[in-house]
Amino acid sequence: MKTTLFLILFLTSTISFSLEPFAVTSYSVATLYKEAKELIQEKKYDKAIEKLKICQQTKRCSSKLIELYSTVGELKNIQLVEKYTEIAFSMGEDKVYHNLAVLYYKENNITKAKEFFQKSGEAKIYESLFNLGQIFEKENNIAQAIKNYKIASEHNISEGDYSLGVLYYKHKNINKSLFYFNKAKKQGYKPADKALKSITNAIAH
Repeated sequence: MKTTLFLILFLTSTISFSLEPFAVTSYSVATLYKEAKELIQEKKYDKAIEKLKICQQTKRCSSKLIELYSTVGELKNIQLVEKYTEIAFSMGEDKVYHNLAVLYYKENNITKAKEFFQKSGEAKIYESLFNLGQIFEKENNIAQAIKNYKIASEHNISEGDYSLGVLYYKHKNINKSLFYFNKAKKQGYKPADKALKSITNAIAH
């Protein structure tokens, strides 16, 4: 009886269980990503997504999930795109907010488009602030349009310079208009050259 009891106690004391989840190593991420890509080529999307979700807290897998949910017809789901965009951004993928804003804009969800263009601009993707300026201009919020175009211009976004040239021309501020058209021209933005010629001809006549 004593022997049996000792054996039970011994066995119980030596068995241990790990309650911690297995870490997703760089090796396993590479394997999961490769297998998921192969499944995507075979159009086995559900199985591919299962694998990608295991490694969703990595750049590669979260970005691939964004791609699937934004481009594959039967999978398209902008809420899931937003979910994985937040994960990808937290992992250092700076441009994902811009891409999400474009998707929302195409769906005519202007409020969400503005939100994510703004977030993208705060992440120093200055093309996003140019796009945000375009939205404000369409809404006839000229002050906000100019504000965003100017930030884009300060970071050498030639479309921002050109848009400022157009706005200042419309509001009869020829000197500022010429300044920004010239700035855009120097960056090789061809429409600015055409605008400058048009203004020069108008002034000459």
